[in-house]
Amino acid sequence: MSNRRILLLAALLGVALAARVGYGLRVHSSGAWTDNIDDYGALARNLAAEGRYVAVAGDGPCITREPGFAMLLAAADFAVGPGFGATLAVLCLFNLALIVLLWKMGSEYLGEKAGWFAAGLAAVYPYYVYYSVHPYREVVYAFFTTLCVWAWLRWLKNPTPAGLAGAGALNGWTCLISFTHFPTAVLSGAFALWAAGRERRYSRAALYFLPLILVYGLWPLRTWLHYRAFVISTPYAALNVYTSMVIAPELKGTQAEADITSRDAALARFEALRHQAPHEAYEFLLAEARARVAAQPGLYVRRVFQNMVKLWRLYPYPRDYGHSYGSIKWVSLASEGLLLPLGLLGLWLWVRRGGRDFAALAAIHIFSLTAVHSLAFAVMRHRLPLMSWLLLFSAYALARVPEAWSRTQD
Repeated sequence: MSNRRILLLAALLGVALAARVGYGLRVHSSGAWTDNIDDYGALARNLAAEGRYVAVAGDGPCITREPGFAMLLAAADFAVGPGFGATLAVLCLFNLALIVLLWKMGSEYLGEKAGWFAAGLAAVYPYYVYYSVHPYREVVYAFFTTLCVWAWLRWLKNPTPAGLAGAGALNGWTCLISFTHFPTAVLSGAFALWAAGRERRYSRAALYFLPLILVYGLWPLRTWLHYRAFVISTPYAALNVYTSMVIAPELKGTQAEADITSRDAALARFEALRHQAPHEAYEFLLAEARARVAAQPGLYVRRVFQNMVKLWRLYPYPRDYGHSYGSIKWVSLASEGLLLPLGLLGLWLWVRRGGRDFAALAAIHIFSLTAVHSLAFAVMRHRLPLMSWLLLFSAYALARVPEAWSRTQD
């Protein structure tokens, strides 16, 4: 890569980092920042300080949150001490790495212009900036899911055993950040093995799926060793299905949700169990969720559709986000209203050019993650790992504009 390109990429990353750090300092100074969203801050602190994966002192080993994200936060806490700086460093590091990865993937597969457009869009994408400050796992998850697709594309280009085993281990690690990746890992693996041809298909399948299962399998194995219970993901999987049945998607995050939760006997029992006996909490609420779905299948189908719509909304519901809701709404409309249709257009244009493997892997990721969240629980931030493909194919569509314009002038 030429010195000019290196300097341009460094400048782009500098702008992206300045935006994220500047926004982070503003949020932190206002007192609106917290590090313990979804218990990850407490899990990371306890893991770094004591080597124990527990959210609250005195609890049994935690199985309510996959460990991957907390492990990364714990590494930063151990290195520089827990707090805002360590968390911001982890989130910004992985988001900047994602920008570089989008630039590389775009340049390598969609053309150099598309690579630069993708990096530029990602550098200023409002939801990347926001979630590079607030410690949800989605920014880190987005990097690793994108890296998984890049690993598949490189393996299809050069199908070595080491590359295949590495793809399996990488997908297994990504499942340790969020189990919602597991269907994508299975489907993308099946597609890549099919696309590679019939040669050594069974041995290749073993070479991929064995590392995937061994790496991710450490998590349910730990649960079994501690509690003698098989929980393939976390108790929150059952919780999400149950709450989707009793709380309409538009009520999530409101006082109405708190009121419904406080009156629900099953949720009260789950809360009482989840710290000391999380495996029992999972088994109990899973049975309750199945009973609800069986009793009201029509409502469940409606909830699945509502979750899908919510996942792909152009702007969030009115809530207290620590910012002007009007500003959030219009910024979101401007970014999502552009990227969603433009990304789909770019995907269609790429398919027309014969880009089968890249398009298929992106589509598998989009549809499988959409299906998982639709079946259980969805908020707009769950879409963040999917924005890699919409950013890349939006960039491809933008890169094609000069070509299309020149044709109209002929």
